[in-house]
Order: sequence, then structure tokens, then C-alpha cells
Amino acid sequence: MIKVAVIEDDKATSKLLIKLLCDIDGIDLVGNAFNGQSAVDLICHKKPELVFFDIELPDKNSFEVLEDLSNKGVNFSCVFISSHKHYAIKAIKVSALDYILKPFTKDDLKFAIKKYHDNKNLMVKKFTSAPPTNQDEYANQAPHFVLTSSKKYKFLRPEAIIYCSSKNYSTQVYFTSGESMLITKTLKEFENILGAYGFLRIHNSHLINSVHIKSINRSSKGSASVVLSGEVELPVSRRRKEILLDYLKQSKIPL
Repeated sequence: MIKVAVIEDDKATSKLLIKLLCDIDGIDLVGNAFNGQSAVDLICHKKPELVFFDIELPDKNSFEVLEDLSNKGVNFSCVFISSHKHYAIKAIKVSALDYILKPFTKDDLKFAIKKYHDNKNLMVKKFTSAPPTNQDEYANQAPHFVLTSSKKYKFLRPEAIIYCSSKNYSTQVYFTSGESMLITKTLKEFENILGAYGFLRIHNSHLINSVHIKSINRSSKGSASVVLSGEVELPVSRRRKEILLDYLKQSKIPL
């Protein structure tokens, strides 16, 4: 059973969200809150494993709630549910598990819960609260992954991955060490898990770690490619180019 909490100020939406969640197998609803302060109290007292957050609450927003919780010793995964698209990049920066736009469906919630299980299956240490502000803090808080192939186990942090590429129904993962591993998981599964840690899908075949972006090359014909650490250059699909550029602008990464 997953211990789940709901933070939503609109009572009708909260009621619907709770009903849909309780209809999903394996969910143990431990409580709900209607404002930021009661959310802090609920999470500290009940210690849920997964929290569904509305973003705009009466007294503070959910990002401020996460800041308030940063030194409380709680550890959980969060899913944001909002009517507004413009919070999505900020949600990525605080390592949100998922970002769901209203109106939501039961399938949206089931997909978010599947992401939670996928994370556990890859032995990802849950990471929540305020985002790290410096490299030392990042080193202390960043999750460890365990990747397994037919020949070895590899323990690493997300910054050790430069990019991932699809290989049929498997994924080739490329590391800063110059090594690579073929993992029998699809690129979509890696995207579901690593998307919360600054990884971006730039092409049907490629998922990149944004901290390793060195430059973006754009041609007069509208095509683009990204250059990563190690001078690796990968194509950016036309459909995903604007998403990539918007992310870099909001992250204040110079283009």
C-alpha cells in the first residue's frame, strides 16, 4: 500500500480526487488539506509516501510548502495537479514525479502512480523538498540509481549520465566516465523516472541530461542539434525544439 495525501483547496476537486484515488488498488489515503499550513502539518504528522498537490493554495503555493518542509525530515514523492501550464518547469526543478493538468482523469492518476512504482523498481531514493542551491548540497541530496545489465550492477547519481538512446526495446545509457550500458528498459521508462531530475526528451531516440548541455546549434532551415559533454552532438526533433529552448530560457542557461 502507498500512503497518499491530497492537498487541494477546492472542495469539489478534492472530493473527486480522493474518490478516484481510493478506487485505485494499493492506495492508502492518510489525509487531505485545504491550505498550505495544514498541508505542512498533515505531511509532518502522517508522513505520506506520495502527495498530490494543487499549486495555488489560499495562504501559500505548494512550492512554498515544499520549502517549509525542507528541514522537517520528511521524505516523499510529489505530483502536481494544476490548471496552469506555466508551473511545469518549476515542478521539474523541485523533482516532481509528475505534472497533471486539470481536468484530470483516473488514467492520469494511475499513470502517476505507475511512475512512483517505476521509481521504486529502479531503486531510486526519493528526493523531495526545496531544490539544492549549491553543488555540495546537491551531492548530499541527489538520489542514487542502481542500473543492472546482464553483466554488472552500476551505482550512480543522475549527473553521471550524459544521455540515453533507444535501442529497439532497450536503452543504451552513456556515462561521464566514457562507459555505456545496455539496459533492458525502454527509453520511455527512463524518461518517466529521470524527467524529475532535469532530463529532457529531445527526440524519439534520445533523452539528455540538461546539466551536460554545452550548446545548441540551429540552422537556417529550422533544424537543431544539441552538443553535450564529451562533444557528443545529437539531433533535436522539430516537435521538441521549442520545449527544449523554453526549458533552457526558464533555467537561465545561456543559448
